Amino acid sequence: MNEEDLPRCPKWVADEALIHQLLSSFLDKIERGVKPQIRLNSKTAPQLYDFNTGDTQYLWRLIQKLDKSYQLISIKPQRAKTGKEVYEDALIHFDTSHENILRHWLKRPEHSPYLIEWNTAVSTYSDVFEQSVGLLQDNPIHHRDKSATEIVHAISLIKEQLNKPVTLRVLAARCFWGDSKFLDKREDFLKALFPAVSANIVTRPLLINIFVPDNFTSVLFIENQDTFLMLADLINNNKLPATSPLCGMALVYSAGFRGSASRIRQPGNAIFSHLGLSSHQVVNQFEQWWFSETGSLPSHFWGDLDYSGLAILAALRKVFEDMEAWKPGYEAMIRHYYDGIHHSLEAAGKDNQKDPGSTGCQYADNCLLPLMRIKSQFLDQEIVDAQDLGSYSISAKT
Repeated sequence: MNEEDLPRCPKWVADEALIHQLLSSFLDKIERGVKPQIRLNSKTAPQLYDFNTGDTQYLWRLIQKLDKSYQLISIKPQRAKTGKEVYEDALIHFDTSHENILRHWLKRPEHSPYLIEWNTAVSTYSDVFEQSVGLLQDNPIHHRDKSATEIVHAISLIKEQLNKPVTLRVLAARCFWGDSKFLDKREDFLKALFPAVSANIVTRPLLINIFVPDNFTSVLFIENQDTFLMLADLINNNKLPATSPLCGMALVYSAGFRGSASRIRQPGNAIFSHLGLSSHQVVNQFEQWWFSETGSLPSHFWGDLDYSGLAILAALRKVFEDMEAWKPGYEAMIRHYYDGIHHSLEAAGKDNQKDPGSTGCQYADNCLLPLMRIKSQFLDQEIVDAQDLGSYSISAKT
């Protein structure tokens, strides 16, 4: 039936809150896969019990009109009792064959078949989700290769898995077809869905690669793996001149720190993987500094000459407050930059990078960020080799 052939919506459907509310609730129930019926009582239809307004009988007649004049509903009253209104506890059932009329009146287009399947599946597992059924119905999840029913079934497996401590990645792999990353951005939702057992979701510690030489006096955080390994090799195999700014530096491979920086200095949230043959005493000294969140060790960061790299610096400075951009590394990059070696964000697939605004580091904010903003050109850290760093003496380290 075309819209022009549908019965016109009576003005009182919009004017009377109770009528609009009742009709809307029928569509809500259909979309959740629930039987579209309502029992009239002071909770579901409070306006029918507000006898101070004088509107109760008028509203009841309108409800009856939805039955007699429009055949949208059927009314099954309870047996009349002395002192009670005739509509009290009456069961109102919506005729789903007229769903198109109701959607036209309320200007609510037909809901997607996927959402109907989703809500039906959620209702099937209502005993598993208990008080969280509504939360799950309101937050459908889509997967390109799985149906709504398959996804809801997978979610229903979580509760049993959370009977013992488990990381989010392990939980996801066990419940979601071996996909360990399925729950990565859904941890808060998961905790709300299963509050009674959510404490068994174990925070996965960060695995941090470090190289710690004897007698280290400062720490350098490095964004990219190739550069981290290059510098560790230079230090470990004594390939540095005595004036090198790398002398006395412990190295940290900092890829992935941006989103996790706030917790990396909390005990239990970081596990170190040691490159080289550092003594137990030296490693302990480094870890004590790391987890104490205090101490006088200068710390530096060196990464790509782009917005994302300096955003990592900004994030790290929230837990390593005195951290500065490592000038020797960035100066070596700038020399290449002025030789015309650089790229645009778009050309390198970095379109989503955002200017961090400021990092709190004077050198980064006054030199590096303005340079990138003026030219809108960028450069990756791996361009720098040992020879580039060799021209930078320890006297210029500041």
